[in-house]
Amino acid sequence: MNFHGLQKKSSRTCLTETMPNTFEIERRPNGVLWLWSDLELADDGELARVIAQPISDGYWRLTDGASVFFHASTHGARLDARRIDTLAKSLPSGVTLNAAGELVIEPVSQKCLDQYATRHLSGQLVLSHAIANAGRSLRERFENTLGNLLEANLGREHIQKRTRVYGASGHSIEIPFLLTLEEGKPLLMQYVSKKKDNSFDWSTVYSTAGRCSDLRLAGYEDSQRLVVIDDIDADPNSLGQATTALAESATVLRFSASPAWSTRLRNKSSLLST
Repeated sequence: MNFHGLQKKSSRTCLTETMPNTFEIERRPNGVLWLWSDLELADDGELARVIAQPISDGYWRLTDGASVFFHASTHGARLDARRIDTLAKSLPSGVTLNAAGELVIEPVSQKCLDQYATRHLSGQLVLSHAIANAGRSLRERFENTLGNLLEANLGREHIQKRTRVYGASGHSIEIPFLLTLEEGKPLLMQYVSKKKDNSFDWSTVYSTAGRCSDLRLAGYEDSQRLVVIDDIDADPNSLGQATTALAESATVLRFSASPAWSTRLRNKSSLLST
């Protein structure tokens, strides 16, 4: 089971005669091209990708497939009509933001594809940064605290941060903490932190559960798919609902119980009854 690497490259080529080194080109069905960069969207670590869709002879439609909005929503961003209108005005010239949340440039001629793909990539990075909301500091604080706890209890040599693994869907999934306590059986630890009002953002809960389901289908056992939930002072109803939703696809660990489950991890004991 391969759990290292950023992106699959077997189906990609670097077409330096037509595209700059910024992109790797992955050919998809119906003439579609996925133009991968090595630049990350804010708050997520997901690599930015431009989708080039052929619309007529020699012309293309460039889109992100609403991926920037999707990733922002999984981190709790609130995007009403007024906010979307403000964000649209911050985009590079020629990049539009449609009602479906897609960043679009069209039509683009073949000879200008590299130029406008780069502009589209810039638009994604600008938009991604602009919609990173104030909740980011709460997530970062919790992630840092959790990382420090893991290092203190398990040893830094057993922890890999922000590692990518492949799910059954073929997509790479960023794992905040990959624990290598037992050879050949990595533990994939994600987390869900609270919002300022001590509830949980459901888009984050659902996206985390979705990633865990993808990992389950990829062959990772129940004991390998871990989600730590920040339960300290959490709203009881919201905590119960979030825990139930996550438990369908992962082993849920309460942060308040970290002394107990970190000891069991260190001793390579099962967490399924935690």
